[in-house]
Amino acid sequence: MLGKLLKEYVPGLHRLAMQINKWYIHNFQSKSPYIVDHLGGSFKTYLNDPASADVVDKLKTGMDKESRHTVDVIVQRMLTYPDTKDRRTDKNFSNVAGGLLAAEIQSHKRLVNKHLKVSKRRYKMVPRKFDESVFYYHHGMRGLPSRVLRYIEGSDFIDCGAYIGDSALVLHDYGCRIMYSIEMSKKSIEKYKRNMKLNGISEHKYEIIQLGIADRDDRGPISLPDTGSAGFSVFRHTSKYDFIEVERKSLDYIVDKYKIHPKLIKADIEGAAKDLVLGGVKALTTYRPVLSLAIYHNPGEFFEIKPYLEDLLGDYTFMVRKLDSAVHLNHIHSEVILIAYPNETLGGV
Repeated sequence: MLGKLLKEYVPGLHRLAMQINKWYIHNFQSKSPYIVDHLGGSFKTYLNDPASADVVDKLKTGMDKESRHTVDVIVQRMLTYPDTKDRRTDKNFSNVAGGLLAAEIQSHKRLVNKHLKVSKRRYKMVPRKFDESVFYYHHGMRGLPSRVLRYIEGSDFIDCGAYIGDSALVLHDYGCRIMYSIEMSKKSIEKYKRNMKLNGISEHKYEIIQLGIADRDDRGPISLPDTGSAGFSVFRHTSKYDFIEVERKSLDYIVDKYKIHPKLIKADIEGAAKDLVLGGVKALTTYRPVLSLAIYHNPGEFFEIKPYLEDLLGDYTFMVRKLDSAVHLNHIHSEVILIAYPNETLGGV
């Protein structure tokens, strides 16, 4: 309550307080790595179950060398570092489990930071939050073959977990017809609209759909605290914020209702990505979109989506990448995404 009053009536003092808090966290808060276990299950419990003996091999099958290495490193970290509930309080750590991935090497981090400075000049954002997964890696689009990028030009994009419009701003540059942005939080939607206006994006170029994602259409609404944060999730139920009731629908329902013809689907929905694909069989098989799915929130996302899509879609290329340079706290395994595209995109001219 005090913070809200300061922000409204004494914004300068509020900004100073936030800077002091950020400095304190940077210098004194524990940086010990830990693995998220409260967004749909513990990775350790899952991996130590005899029924999961072959899940790592199934995930890696058919993928490129960098993907296989990324999976091996992230799995090693999942087994090495404590779950959220058991996290340690060490202020320093070294010898990162599995060694550093390409995104985590210091020279590459400098390159990313240099690029982010350009993004900060180009885009107007409220708040001024420029995640590298969005503004440098473009949710994995940056590394795709040019023929794949041509495949999505002029088509409908789905931005699932739209947050404040940061992804929409970046993905608009890939030539979408209309950006269909799915977001649960009313607070985030207000900022989304403001950010579109600040950056000159016409209301005709996007449509906001306030829904949660479900694997079926009979799941019913869910009541959630509207934090307006990037971590807003159906798995979090305790908060000091006002509660809102959110309807939940399948991807197929949304595509049919809004008459969307998606060629790109980006989803970072805090643990619900498996529900997205389970409820999107018709849309995925009909439109064969390029996919960028955040899979680091729980074991079902990480290990089960790729084999499921492989069986469902057939001739697709799958890659796993970590789009985050940090290796402290839950950054040790965060921003790991599954990128997928139909192999027919590589044919032709």
